[in-house]
Amino acid sequence: MKATIWGHTQLPEGHEEVHRFAFELHDGSEAPPVRESVSLRTARVVVAHLQDGNALIQMFRTIVNSKPTDYDHLVGQSFEDDFIEKVRATVSMTRRDGRTPSAEGRRIRQSHRMGQHAATFGHSLAV
Repeated sequence: MKATIWGHTQLPEGHEEVHRFAFELHDGSEAPPVRESVSLRTARVVVAHLQDGNALIQMFRTIVNSKPTDYDHLVGQSFEDDFIEKVRATVSMTRRDGRTPSAEGRRIRQSHRMGQHAATFGHSLAV
């Protein structure tokens, strides 16, 4: 996912917490981006309860950590998920039956051990 700040507005004097930031979210699919907005107050609540990682939380954290004099400079900044590359690597390594190479290796080792135990067990019965 990619989040981009495309606007900032401030309400009249005395409403410091009600800065509004317009942003766009794009998930990389063929679907059009989603446009939304968030107030500084809401961004603070979200950041206080969620960890970093995805683009939206990174963007909210940047908004919250910025000084009010810098809010207009946030317009145009984009944020991308930290774990996108890890997900792509895992997906590309997943087989059609849903097994990853490491899961397949565990299955083969386990069946090999089972075969060894069966051979040992069969041998002890024959004696």
